[in-house]
Amino acid sequence: MFFAVIAQNFSNRAPYIGVERHKNANVWTYSDGSPLTYQIWAQGEPNASGDKVCAIMSPENGQWKAAECSTDRPFFCTMVGHDGPCPPNWIYYAATKFCYYLQPFTFYDNVHWQLYNFDTAEARCKAMGAHPTSVHSAVENNFLFDIIASNVNASLVQAASDGIHSCWQQWAWIGLFGTGAKMNGYWTDGTPVDWTGVDPPNAQNYSYVVRC
Repeated sequence: MFFAVIAQNFSNRAPYIGVERHKNANVWTYSDGSPLTYQIWAQGEPNASGDKVCAIMSPENGQWKAAECSTDRPFFCTMVGHDGPCPPNWIYYAATKFCYYLQPFTFYDNVHWQLYNFDTAEARCKAMGAHPTSVHSAVENNFLFDIIASNVNASLVQAASDGIHSCWQQWAWIGLFGTGAKMNGYWTDGTPVDWTGVDPPNAQNYSYVVRC
């Protein structure tokens, strides 16, 4: 969920993240010394040459690179708790002043992802007093993209139902039903279709998804 933040607040400059290399052990950990539970290094990284003991995040794709720590850069911080007026496990986005929830990518048989059709997705959202999300700007769309990308490892090809097309099955339902053209169709939360990321629009009505 960091791409939108980098573009909006950091002028696309690669920020430091809380990952560092311990020189003695040559092991990358979180800055508090705990082991990494997730990592997404760029190709050829981490390059542990010289004084590259800090990690930065690429503004293009969110992948990590090793870097010297002396260069002035923006940075991310996190804290325990919930940002904004959201229930647990929801994410607050200040730009829209809304809370967002991503259904966890769970494994119904310890191998394959549990997938949902649109009706089930809508029902689960309604049970939480919500709807599948509506999208009203490119910035909001990028924010949603980042949430999905930060929660799914694209290398988990075995998680797809066919064991191959994991990228296709990382798409997530949103609440648009229509052709993808502005002012056509409807969002299930009742807001106007004043922006879409569909280019060109389709000739028929579809329910739409955001791709990881």
